[in-house]
Amino acid sequence: MGEFTPFAVHDSRVSTSVVPGISSGYVPFKRGLTVLENPYKLVIRIPRTNWKPYRNGGMSITNNYGGVQVLSEDATYVYVEVKLPQGALDGNYYRPVNTYQWSGGDLGQYASWLNWDPASVKSPAWGSSPIERQKADGTWFNSVNWNLFKASDMPIKLTNIRFNVQARPYDQKITGGATCSIPAGSTTCTVSLPQDIINGTTGYLHSGYEVRSTTEATFFAPIWENIAWHTLGPSVTGFDYNETTNILQVYVNQPGDGSYFDHVYVNRVWLSDKNRNNAEISVTGKQTGRNMASGNYTYEFNMKEVPEGSYNVVINAQDTFNNTGNLPYQTVVVDNTAPSVSISYEGKPISKNVTVYGLENVRIQLTDALTKPSLSRMTLRGGPVSDAVELSWVNLGNNLYAPNYPKIFPSLNEGETYTLTVQAKDEMNNVKESSVEFNYLPNNLVRLENLKTLAVNASLKTSDNTALAVLYASQLRKKDGSIATGLQDAVLTVRKDAAFGVTVNGVSAMPGESKELQLDLGLGTAVAFLFSLLYPALLADLSS
Repeated sequence: MGEFTPFAVHDSRVSTSVVPGISSGYVPFKRGLTVLENPYKLVIRIPRTNWKPYRNGGMSITNNYGGVQVLSEDATYVYVEVKLPQGALDGNYYRPVNTYQWSGGDLGQYASWLNWDPASVKSPAWGSSPIERQKADGTWFNSVNWNLFKASDMPIKLTNIRFNVQARPYDQKITGGATCSIPAGSTTCTVSLPQDIINGTTGYLHSGYEVRSTTEATFFAPIWENIAWHTLGPSVTGFDYNETTNILQVYVNQPGDGSYFDHVYVNRVWLSDKNRNNAEISVTGKQTGRNMASGNYTYEFNMKEVPEGSYNVVINAQDTFNNTGNLPYQTVVVDNTAPSVSISYEGKPISKNVTVYGLENVRIQLTDALTKPSLSRMTLRGGPVSDAVELSWVNLGNNLYAPNYPKIFPSLNEGETYTLTVQAKDEMNNVKESSVEFNYLPNNLVRLENLKTLAVNASLKTSDNTALAVLYASQLRKKDGSIATGLQDAVLTVRKDAAFGVTVNGVSAMPGESKELQLDLGLGTAVAFLFSLLYPALLADLSS
């Protein structure tokens, strides 16, 4: 109960009082207390430090039923008396008020804690269908329950209004947007109250009415009508598609969003296929944003959840009054199947027993039935020094690809195979990964066998000026099969597990490095010819 506490109830039959400074007529408030008086008086205890007259930011009480008076005070509390009718109470008429706030809690709840003596005079009360409106066709409907009229219901012509109350032994009257009298013992009265509701408009009938006793001012019960109509439909204002996530983001605007106690709002956004008579596409949109001030909404559709196929997509929106709007999107091909990957060498599948001569001769063929596939990654792992290389590739057209020439070592011994792994994706980001294992030799391999020499950073020669360390090779051929002659570009690569680097024709490569150089192949006619001067590159640990 916090800062306010129901403290006492007036009872003229008692000669004692629990309220300080009051000698008689007040009993303690408690659950289940039976109250005879109607109207009755309830005493609420509030700390002096939180009572508005003693503190600018303090509390006060609003009571439009029977007013408020300070009954008593002591050094700690203020005892405030309110006069109320038996029965349920409305917070618009009776509530605590904190400074700068419309309300500071629920005082009306305490009425439900009390019991009303059967001998008490009954307060006014509404009937089971409190207010009814009549249409031009003579039919009646309950206008207190929410009635949302749609464009398909219009035009509507309302003619009369009827009020239904519980019979009382005193005269009652209806006040508000229309007035009428109900004699003692009667339960209804009807008056003319015409209203035209037409298409193309929006509106809300929320008139407040009270049933009152004609003799006791405290005796009244308020109620409100709730009739709304809205024909200003939503519009789909735009969209964005994220090709990475396959999320279609849709933007919708709703005129009058949040009106009539938030009975106007977008309640459905969906996709349809124009090619199939606007049949709904099987995917659910998720609302991710709403700004009632502007009426703007954001919805998201995961296009990966749409069944595979081609769609002429239309974006549709509907509000709570069945008004709709739409916007054509575009033809969408939905692909939920990853592309297929075929890796071959010389037109045949690659297996572990195959030796590939020149990785650039490997071909990767991608196929996809619905959308365009593409390579996204290519790696080569294994070999004599357990390489792990990210490869680039060449697009040969028609979804056919070839790896660029890698700087790796050949498979010279058993168990030194390589594994080529290819990752492909399509336009819907479906990913397929495929791997093949094989032995590898480059087309033009120049190999130096075991050689004994001194670990000095110079080319050693005999007394007759003959180099001690040379490279020899058989004829080397170009891609077109012709013999390579003259100056040719080459790559010098030293295995990363080598004990030292080497220098060829003045170009040094340390362990794990690759360096470009040029070699003169002459006429290329010799079966074995002097290829290049070679000697160890200087390393810090060679002195040992």
